[in-house]
Amino acid sequence: DAMTPIARTFPAWMSILSGHYPFNHGAREDLMNPKDVNIDHSLAWRFKQHGYETLFATDDSRFSHVDQHHGFDKLVGPSMDISNTLLANLTDMPMNNFLINTRLGQWFFPYSYINRESLINYRPKSFTAALDRALSKRTKKPLFLSIHLCLIHWPFIHAQHRKHPNYPIKQPADLLALYQTSLQALDLQLGDLFVKLKKHRLLDNTLVVLMSDHGESLYLPGDRALQPAKQRGKQQADATIKQVIKLNSQTDGEKTMGHGTDVMSPSQYHNVLAFQRLGKQSFSPKRVSHPVSLVDIAPTITE
Repeated sequence: DAMTPIARTFPAWMSILSGHYPFNHGAREDLMNPKDVNIDHSLAWRFKQHGYETLFATDDSRFSHVDQHHGFDKLVGPSMDISNTLLANLTDMPMNNFLINTRLGQWFFPYSYINRESLINYRPKSFTAALDRALSKRTKKPLFLSIHLCLIHWPFIHAQHRKHPNYPIKQPADLLALYQTSLQALDLQLGDLFVKLKKHRLLDNTLVVLMSDHGESLYLPGDRALQPAKQRGKQQADATIKQVIKLNSQTDGEKTMGHGTDVMSPSQYHNVLAFQRLGKQSFSPKRVSHPVSLVDIAPTITE
């Protein structure tokens, strides 16, 4: 029973790194100025003070700017500025598409290289390959590594799925189908990632935390903790999926969509959370029955 304190990426990551609720660390929205967030005691800063090298890797910085302000020595991923969004999808030409995922493309197309936002070019293995190169250059210090993968983020497609039969989305069933396809792709990317980590002997003696920073509602019955028969006010029962996307509330009775859009949606606040110690002191598999939160990660690791 794991929950996020807020179903938005940047505030959730600040809670992950600090062990504080948004009310305390100050991040309530995405893309806030890091200088306005109280993150002086983040996990990265703590590990750094104890002689660790700290590295943060992400394939999408549109919503969450985690950088040196949060205690990380090195960053892997697309640039963190407005050009990331403006230029990411302006490179759809045959020669560009051929080069973008190469080492040469890193120099000529920095805003599309390993950038999840560049839907027409993003390939999951390009990102893990870039991380692999960064890990090969690490120091002999122990490593604190944070990785934020966004393959399963809206609109749930990438270069290898552009011809998916359910894209573009026309009805609610398309949304679920694309989500499931992207989940399978993310599973393969995680497998590739763990191969890379094993190659660098980073799984010999380490604590691994597998998590999501929030959940997702897919316009399914039960996505809202509200029964239509008991709802007061005007309902939107006849809204099509396209109309729903345009609505600020993105809700229809007991259905809702996305994340960070509806405090009445348990599915947006429910997240994945698992710990495993790899090496000689591995944990025995078990389930924790009591409620836990992303704010529990930092104090658990610290302990």
